[in-house]
Amino acid sequence: PVLANGAMEFVGFEDPRASQGLVVDCTHPSALQLTHHKGQRTVPLDLRHNHMSSTDLVMNAIKEKHDILQGLKYVSTNHFDIDSFVSVFSALHPEFAQRHEALLREVARVGDFRELLITWPLEHKESLSLQALKVCCWLNTLERRLFYKPFGGQEPHENGKFDYFLPRFERFVEDIESEKADWEQEYALVLRGCEQVYGTASDIEQDSTTGLIIICTPEPVHYYALFAPTRGFDLVLSLYQGQRYELEVKYTTYVDISNRSVRPRVELGTLVGVLNVLEQRHRAVAEGCETATKGQAGQAGTSEGYAVWGAQRITDSGPILRLDIEGRKLNKEERYGHPYERPIYSSQIPPAAFKKTVSTYFRHAYANAGCVEHKQTWAWEELHQFNRDIRWTEWKATALQEIAHA
Repeated sequence: PVLANGAMEFVGFEDPRASQGLVVDCTHPSALQLTHHKGQRTVPLDLRHNHMSSTDLVMNAIKEKHDILQGLKYVSTNHFDIDSFVSVFSALHPEFAQRHEALLREVARVGDFRELLITWPLEHKESLSLQALKVCCWLNTLERRLFYKPFGGQEPHENGKFDYFLPRFERFVEDIESEKADWEQEYALVLRGCEQVYGTASDIEQDSTTGLIIICTPEPVHYYALFAPTRGFDLVLSLYQGQRYELEVKYTTYVDISNRSVRPRVELGTLVGVLNVLEQRHRAVAEGCETATKGQAGQAGTSEGYAVWGAQRITDSGPILRLDIEGRKLNKEERYGHPYERPIYSSQIPPAAFKKTVSTYFRHAYANAGCVEHKQTWAWEELHQFNRDIRWTEWKATALQEIAHA
């Protein structure tokens, strides 16, 4: 157990005492909760302001000396990630957290949503977001070195991470530069990625009507670099050299946030189906025959078989639409890992056609699902009903007709 000034104690999620305390960044059947996860009615409404992360909710409670924090002996969570950790730490060390409020809120945002705020070329190397980046890189590096990657272990064993970081975090935040050896490598990697994404070899397009941002950049990079331009957007289409593509639905639409409105998540199944028809058609044309045969390694047809388009449902924390080889789909750990760490297969679909197909898909979804509000919270049933109301027949017919003409 980790004690903080004799006020509150961290206990594991499986510990019976967790039900008698505060649970952060996750749900619990009986404990008090401060989490941004959808549909949690036990989170006080008066704390749901100007928040994205669970850390924001904890900070709001600390600042307002809210009743939810009074008289509690225990704090717990069911997983270790940056937002979860900073939420726990802040509950254990409320006075310290208040003194470093802006930094800790930014750490949670960069860590959980990967939304690094940066201008390029760098003008202010000591900006709040870059300081937060150093903290995130320190946590990431030591977590991987001493334990295992996120989603690489079992939840009950996450307690060891808390036992290690909680006693060390306060001193680190007070003197971030003293631990430079443990954060500088990943920090430099992120900045190199930012240099590429914001450089002349890359291009960024924004579609405010759908919340889609299109990033054309030579090679896959670290998530903190890739998502740096994406604040205010909920869909990220990455186009890399060699006709390699990924579309990601951001975590911003998986949780409840109150600092801006979001659009409802759109199921990707219909888009996947059309892309696979488009892929097959372009492959057949490229090979000069109607029936495609095996291609070369690294292409949509690989030495292990053809890669096909697929995506997770909207109930996944971070759906990614991408080409995968049958039987070799990425697991949760690999999808949570950075784009540069995973294989991204080449498509036969030209970039312009891919961009158009994806863009028109979301424009059609938001124009043909009846009345769509822009609001801060979407309940799961609302999201499912929204998707049931989308009339895909016209878009699908148009897309397939264009494929036939092509």
